[in-house]
Amino acid sequence: MATNFGSGLIHHNLVTHDENLIGLYSGNCIHWGITDHACNAYGLTLVPIYDTLGTDSVEYILQQTCLKTCICGVSETEKLLSLKHRLPCLEYIILIGEISDQLKSMADDCNVTLLTFETIESEGKNDPLKNRPPFAEDICTICYTSGTTGTPKGVLISHRNFVSAIMATIQTGLFPTSEDRYLSYLPLAHVLERAVSYALLSVGAQIGFAQGDRKRIVNDVKALRPTVFCSVPQLLNRIYEGIKSEIEKRGWMTRTLFQWGMEVKKYRIEHGYSKSDWFFDTLLFGPIRKSIGLENVRITVSGSAPLSDEVKSFLQCLLGGVIVEGYGATETSGPATIEFAGSRGKGTVGVPIPCNLLKLVDVPEMGYCATDRVFQGKACLGRGELCIKGYNVSSGYYKNDEASKASFDDEGFFKTGDIAVLLPNYEVKIIDRKKNIFKLSQGEYIAVEKLEAYYGSSPFVKQIFIYGDSLRNYLIGFVVPEESFVMKWAQSVPSYKGFSFKDICRSQLFHRQLSFEFQRIFEEKQLKGFERLTKFKVEPESWTVEQDLITPTFKLRRRKLKDKFQESIKAIYSA
Repeated sequence: MATNFGSGLIHHNLVTHDENLIGLYSGNCIHWGITDHACNAYGLTLVPIYDTLGTDSVEYILQQTCLKTCICGVSETEKLLSLKHRLPCLEYIILIGEISDQLKSMADDCNVTLLTFETIESEGKNDPLKNRPPFAEDICTICYTSGTTGTPKGVLISHRNFVSAIMATIQTGLFPTSEDRYLSYLPLAHVLERAVSYALLSVGAQIGFAQGDRKRIVNDVKALRPTVFCSVPQLLNRIYEGIKSEIEKRGWMTRTLFQWGMEVKKYRIEHGYSKSDWFFDTLLFGPIRKSIGLENVRITVSGSAPLSDEVKSFLQCLLGGVIVEGYGATETSGPATIEFAGSRGKGTVGVPIPCNLLKLVDVPEMGYCATDRVFQGKACLGRGELCIKGYNVSSGYYKNDEASKASFDDEGFFKTGDIAVLLPNYEVKIIDRKKNIFKLSQGEYIAVEKLEAYYGSSPFVKQIFIYGDSLRNYLIGFVVPEESFVMKWAQSVPSYKGFSFKDICRSQLFHRQLSFEFQRIFEEKQLKGFERLTKFKVEPESWTVEQDLITPTFKLRRRKLKDKFQESIKAIYSA
């Protein structure tokens, strides 16, 4: 099928000249996989686009790459046609689905030729071309980051990069087999999902595609009953909470037996014994695994954000297989560090995969040094910004020398912006962030300074500090109100007669007013759901340079503010 589709693309001369680029703008489906492997078979460079990206980012990607052809689902086709007046290079859209009269009319009005995926594949089948395998250094794909720092950056990933990442990961003990079944539901536009799919297909494993509705993912899991499960903490947390909630509803005997079983299995795992226990697995854990479709899972990979030790231990006892965490980025073609199968480390992201070199770079302004030998009272091998180099590391960004120079040093190391500590057993632990960008538990990037600028634009707000715990799926904030504006506004509220500024800040009515204000900004700026600020604490006292909470140029000292509000952060998240 890949040969047929690839042949059809070439026969129709549908790729961008010189660079052989072709776009793919769709959710996960079999057509995604066919297109990907067709590009690999004929030396074409795929430009995948997240189907959840905003129109500004989609427009930027198509303009920068000068894409001539894009393969799209129906809804994505409608979006591209609505942008056509700003996409002069776009000539063809290959539709995954049937061409309706409405789409045909829209395309004709835009002077875009609509073709169906089946037509291209059929024509290629009638006149197949010999495969044209790429060279190792040829660019396999241009993966655009999700644009959290503003404009998306196109990461150049070569075939050597992908193969190195996959083979090095397999060497850590995560061996796929032809008997494996895998549910593809994380976006294939994300480099990790693509790398996992490549690894499984290389041994003839089976891949099923989810329906595309996250709310129905459990139904998809039950239908396929996978042996390999790649997930993000958000879904694993949901499984954990759901099972715990069900157990709490049961009788005293069931609850006691479940807790006893958990303790027994936890002991066995922590002391290196077999993960299975005939009594508890048969009587208790086996039926639970079967009820959620995970009775066959032997490997669970969690990535994109940290998984709490509590959830990891719980699921390892319940599922009985291997649960591994890793660390990486688009720039590392997926994994850079990963736990070895059977690792019992807590809070770490494993060791460097065999094709990697890691180094820690001093960050003196944050108090981290590569020569540090103590971390939290225990021995370590250094702390600093984690930088990565290797056969899996990208050469830079597409048509963006400035960003490439900023993110890669003179030796070719990618500067991750994360602060890590290297433990004596060479495991890596992420302990801080140099960049003011972080992930929530669902793996979504948060550009916190952008959000602070938006929410801080309210006339009610003088200062705002937004914080997100990577083990949680929502943001919290600390707000210093603009006293002059608040007092003027309070004059129109009879119940505030005689109230001081501090009294107003402590009132529920004012808290609700700020909530309405933040909701207005959320809608006005068309922010994403995970960028909503719903929980916050009002602070009447301004943060000053003298307190060392802001710089002389009025920038927030985040580490100082985090330390100041540490107890409040715990209280808000616990509420």
